[in-house]
Amino acid sequence: MAGVVAAICGIAVFAGRAGATASAVLPPELRLGNDTGQVVDAGQAREITTALWPLREQGLASDDVATTDRLEDGVAREFDDAVSIDDRARPNITPLRRVRPYSNLTVFVPHQTTYPAAFLAQVLTSVYATVPSEGSVAGAPYVELVVITRHDRSSSWKVSLDTGYAATTLQLPSTGADGLGTDPPPSFIDPPALFSGLAGYWQHWKDTGTPPADAELWLPGYWTTQRAAKLASVRNRSADPGCGGCIRNVGYRADPATDGIWSFAVSRPDGTPARLVCSTVRITDRSVPGRRQLALHQDGARNNWGGWLAPGVYSAITTSAVRQSCIKTGPARQDGLAILGGNGDIVAAHATRASPALIFHLRLPFGVAAALGVGLAMVLALAIVQTRLRRLTTGTVGSPPPLPTPPWPAPTPGWATGGAPFTMATTSPGQGSGEQDHTWRRAARMRRWSLGLSVALSVAGTAIPFGLMTHSALVGVGLAVAFGAFLAWLAVASRRQAEQRLNVSAAGTLSVNGLLDFSCLPEPWPAQSRETLSAAAAPRAPGLSVTLAVTDGYLTVERRRVALTGTTPFTARVALSAIRDVHVGPAQLTLNGSSLSFDLASGEQLRVDLGVGTASAQRVAAGIDEAKRQAASRPLPSSPGIEVTSPPPPLRTPAATAGLLMMAFLPPWALAMIGAHNGPFAAAALTGGLFVALALTIKRPPSMASVLARAMAVGAGAFAVDAVRLGQPVRLTGAAICVLLAAWLARQSPTRDTAQPTSLPR
Repeated sequence: MAGVVAAICGIAVFAGRAGATASAVLPPELRLGNDTGQVVDAGQAREITTALWPLREQGLASDDVATTDRLEDGVAREFDDAVSIDDRARPNITPLRRVRPYSNLTVFVPHQTTYPAAFLAQVLTSVYATVPSEGSVAGAPYVELVVITRHDRSSSWKVSLDTGYAATTLQLPSTGADGLGTDPPPSFIDPPALFSGLAGYWQHWKDTGTPPADAELWLPGYWTTQRAAKLASVRNRSADPGCGGCIRNVGYRADPATDGIWSFAVSRPDGTPARLVCSTVRITDRSVPGRRQLALHQDGARNNWGGWLAPGVYSAITTSAVRQSCIKTGPARQDGLAILGGNGDIVAAHATRASPALIFHLRLPFGVAAALGVGLAMVLALAIVQTRLRRLTTGTVGSPPPLPTPPWPAPTPGWATGGAPFTMATTSPGQGSGEQDHTWRRAARMRRWSLGLSVALSVAGTAIPFGLMTHSALVGVGLAVAFGAFLAWLAVASRRQAEQRLNVSAAGTLSVNGLLDFSCLPEPWPAQSRETLSAAAAPRAPGLSVTLAVTDGYLTVERRRVALTGTTPFTARVALSAIRDVHVGPAQLTLNGSSLSFDLASGEQLRVDLGVGTASAQRVAAGIDEAKRQAASRPLPSSPGIEVTSPPPPLRTPAATAGLLMMAFLPPWALAMIGAHNGPFAAAALTGGLFVALALTIKRPPSMASVLARAMAVGAGAFAVDAVRLGQPVRLTGAAICVLLAAWLARQSPTRDTAQPTSLPR
């Protein structure tokens, strides 16, 4: 339908532009004829052609459809109108047609006493333009054959078929004493069947790439042997490089009863008569996306598929074309069949818009399609595992049960020597009921299993797609082994580096690097401690990279300044005298290392992962034990739990809110891009706004909502400008959507309560 609508609209526009020309009175020569006897004689035919030629050439050169429609009918009109529509729809291209002079006018006028009547006019002129695919060169000599017809006495003479060939050799008329053409000799093939045979000849070459059984009948020439080689080079249902690898299926047919068929007598160079039969072959060409395409694309300038098709993305495009030809034949089979001309090309295009389902119906090589499918599955599985892991590591699922309130009184300075001894456990804490202990152990195992699965999915998601794309299991396995070896080396190197740092620390004041579990902090710090990291890393970080140190009777926790992780400080401390127990166990937030869990007098628990082995973690615990014994003489502080000493982090837009603010730009941006070829203001404004939203999502400043509200207001104004400039009120719908979204965005500016939630989305 797109091609039909474009054609109808184009003809209407052209008619309006050429109204003055169309209203002009046709020259009287176009109504020449005799009331009785021969309808038109040779002299009248020459006058008709002389009057018709310059008018038609001027109309064609200016794409004046209204004028050419008064001078043409049939296939000639259909094709010339299509060229004019294409020219008008693509103003940036140089039109092929120009006003050409002619010479050597010859007419072939058969005996005819009734209407409809027809004669053939032959002139020597020049080629319109250089078209390498057709073997034409601009300005080269060209013999043009024009069939001119008249339906009845009330109508005028019009061009019904127009073809020709690049040469200077003219066809010779076969005339009698009266100047009229003789009766054409019989043809060894019935004239209407000639064009069905030509269609079958081209079809066989296109389908099979081989000559048909009657190939020897068709004499060598551009429209036979040369054309056949070109058709065979890209056979039906194979990828055509001319359309980016699309799959084409071309069909040829002839319908002389509808398109018209005319016969004229001509002479061969040796003087023997021949029959020249003129008609049309129609071509239907259906294209669908190839193996390396998702859809067929018509660009904004309409250069990919011509001016007959509106810009867009399509799942199938069907073009209709014509080839106007004349076939020279004789009474004997050995005379053969010569093709004179094949003027024509596309006259219409019809297409099916590509739906999202069709666009993503992967017409790709199996390896690439399978690789994409596996890759997407891996990404989805990894996202699910990481979401589950984040919930586990932040304490929402399976976090250790809170310690019971101590039944003992506050310790006295002599508690360390006279009270219960300080212990170091090498397993997970086992306080509370057996069910609580089982829950804690299950949560720890679940964390490690989820981490291991994440690593396995990362390795598989990298190796399997490459193996499928290369169709080599060896490549996939090799890449998996290499990636796995790299991760193992990274873990060993990280452990070794951590051990070296620990050794240095052991020589002086106790200080060790670790990963703090967010969930063990007092409210509202499980969420706020994340916000001390960079905005991009905060939602995904498993823990906070910290340094544990023993300083002046306290176990201090201070955020490490790691590159690209933000600069906001975080400090906390726990009185050494408030530590009841220390547990050494496997890492809880990572796969590599060990963990320290400190049970506190307040019932809280401080949990830190270390990048060292269990033996080294025992040494750290022993060092803290020694520091605790030395601090035993100190009284229990007023805060026997975790005390955060740093100020709250700066206000920041919550990660979930920032994502919603960014996605608010997607609907109006999509609307703007649909009409981008006519409405550039909205497209530019909303594209810029979308990029601003993406940039702000990385930083998440508190002003994000107000900035994006202003950007959305600019988009509303751009839609309005396009609506007024183009006279398209429907674009105001985009402006209204932008206004509503701008109002919503303006109300999303965060406050301290909304920007720092007590718990982040898991």
